[in-house]
Amino acid sequence: MKKQLLILLLGMVVIGAGATGAWLYLTSARQDEHPAVSLPAVTRRIAYELEVTNTGGSPIQEERLMVRAPASTGRGQTCTAIQAGLPYELSRDEAGYQVLLFDLSIPPYGVKIIPFEAEVSWRPTPEPEGGATATDYTHAEKYIELNHPALQAQAASLRRETTAATVTATFSWVSTQIDKTSYSHTPRGAAYAMRKKRGDCTEFMHLFISLCRINGIPARAVSGYVAPRDMRLTANDFHEWAEVYYDGRWHLADPYYGVLDTDEASYLSFFVQPGNADTIPFYRWHSDAPVLRVRML
Repeated sequence: MKKQLLILLLGMVVIGAGATGAWLYLTSARQDEHPAVSLPAVTRRIAYELEVTNTGGSPIQEERLMVRAPASTGRGQTCTAIQAGLPYELSRDEAGYQVLLFDLSIPPYGVKIIPFEAEVSWRPTPEPEGGATATDYTHAEKYIELNHPALQAQAASLRRETTAATVTATFSWVSTQIDKTSYSHTPRGAAYAMRKKRGDCTEFMHLFISLCRINGIPARAVSGYVAPRDMRLTANDFHEWAEVYYDGRWHLADPYYGVLDTDEASYLSFFVQPGNADTIPFYRWHSDAPVLRVRML
């Protein structure tokens, strides 16, 4: 048996908490579908913190907070270990992606800091996902408007003889013809990006996905962080990009930064958005308590 993974970045302190975190070593969410392979993997060790504030004048008792952790995806990413500074329960959402569940008690106007550490690895040759999964990512969704005339015309002009060539042409057009703007918390969609020829990483992502899907190529939206090395993540590192399915597997596509099917291990996926879904359950964290405010430090 190989040695257990090393505990990362010892000594993280929980501010205002007084609870002891515990390591949990994880297996892939799709272990049965994707058996382990004896190939070397790239490993990233990351740390980050969430600030949780009770903005109300009454105490919060055992309020449930759901926080996404690094995902295990069909692009070869596997979260192999995770630690949090407060006790939690490991769960999974409807799509099988892992979620950490915290039950928090916070005094009026109180603040708790939850530190996290994780270890994530990538296989250099990702295991393929089945085509049945990919077909879930071919339909129109909110912000991915497949029936818009301008989008349909542009997609037709980018259609090539092969899927790979169509993806490359689409990626090149979005990367070079859309102007970058600063990040907005409100998504504006592919039609907006097409009309205005500008947007943040979310608009770049939605536009690329829409053009691919119009041409019959499965593509999906991913939220996470760019982490080219072991590092401490901050709120400014949050990013959104796309993954596109052809040749039997998912490929990385980030038209905002001009990265296509390279630098896989720098893209840390936290949430792969479900295909053909009416609503998104939550992106990074969620609580039903309106007085509970969460932000990444």
